[in-house]
Amino acid sequence: MKLMPLSLFLSCALFAVNALGEDETVPVSPVRDASDGAIVIPTDGGAAITGIPSVSKRIAALFEESDPPVQLTQNAFKEMSPDFVIIPGSDEKSTLIYRFRYINPESVVDALESVISDAGTVEVLKEQGNSTIEINKIVINDLSSKMTELKNVLIALD
Repeated sequence: MKLMPLSLFLSCALFAVNALGEDETVPVSPVRDASDGAIVIPTDGGAAITGIPSVSKRIAALFEESDPPVQLTQNAFKEMSPDFVIIPGSDEKSTLIYRFRYINPESVVDALESVISDAGTVEVLKEQGNSTIEINKIVINDLSSKMTELKNVLIALD
């Protein structure tokens, strides 16, 4: 959609009402060209509109919708499924490894430490070896009976 340049709009507005506020006769208000939707001001052969009504019609022509709004994406947001694994261990303990989808794992360490038992530990994995690829995983070693609760807490925090 093409818009009328500001200088052209202001000159039209000033032409419609002079400095004393008196009405003057001006050309027909701007119209949209059917071929490309640009605003055009007729110069010959049009009926005259005077004063303030011509300004209001010109302003209204600027805000007419000619095209539908632009759609930025055609795909709706698709939420990723949680990625975790629970590895049973000995001594009634298990290890939970969870990959964060949306947040930094370091931001939830304090919250997780308040949920784990006294025998549990929390470790953050940011990078793998020499790679610069972030893996955003957290490793929790705790009692096997707490694994379901910890899994639910991680999903809620993420």
